[in-house]
Amino acid sequence: MRVTFRKCELGQCDWEAVRARRTRVPGCRMGGRVREGHLPHDLAQFVIEAALGLRYGFWGLIADGATFTSMRKRRTREGRAVIAAHRAELDAAEARVHAEAHLLEHGGDSPLRPEWDAMVARWAALPVGGTLELEWPLPSRPLASGARGRR
Repeated sequence: MRVTFRKCELGQCDWEAVRARRTRVPGCRMGGRVREGHLPHDLAQFVIEAALGLRYGFWGLIADGATFTSMRKRRTREGRAVIAAHRAELDAAEARVHAEAHLLEHGGDSPLRPEWDAMVARWAALPVGGTLELEWPLPSRPLASGARGRR
């Protein structure tokens, strides 16, 4: 799955993902100003989930076809089922990502520091309207059609 993050005013981002078979997944924009040394919520979540290998966090479930209420896409039965099947793992991933982001944003020691600092620098250098294209590194489950998701 390929995810494009577009920088908006105040440092927030819009995102859009493209899953296997060129399925377009419109994301969302979270409000609030992004402070220096921080990342927008969804980009921070992407960096941390990918670095920790969290298979059933927000981004792993998006890769598997999940549809969340925050997305600019109508929720589907299959998308809700993906979330329901992995609710406990999703909740655990959310808690772990939140704790890790807090640590990183406040200068704490973390094995993710190199990835975090590199992405903070990339995001800071990006002009408003600029984009970052990132590949979700973990495998996804086969979609209903039997096609495999891109790595």
